Amino acid sequence: MRKSLVILALAALATTSNLLAANTSVGTWKYNAAKSKFDPGPPYKSRTVKVEAHGEGIKVTVDGVSGDGSKHGYSYTANYDGKDNPVT
Repeated sequence: MRKSLVILALAALATTSNLLAANTSVGTWKYNAAKSKFDPGPPYKSRTVKVEAHGEGIKVTVDGVSGDGSKHGYSYTANYDGKDNPVT
């Protein structure tokens, strides 16, 4: 029984450390006009922000359509090292 408790404790510790290490900002986020306030100007018609884990940091890609109908998009990759990164 003691061996089972040790194995259970180690499994719980491994699971907890994996959950704490996860980056909660990773995912795809879609603009919802009904839940957003946009001032000044017309609100976006659509906008999607995709955040992916990339090496020692993240890659962010933004695509959308502005209120006037013009398309926009940009992306960047940033490491968690405190240095500036270019946006394309």
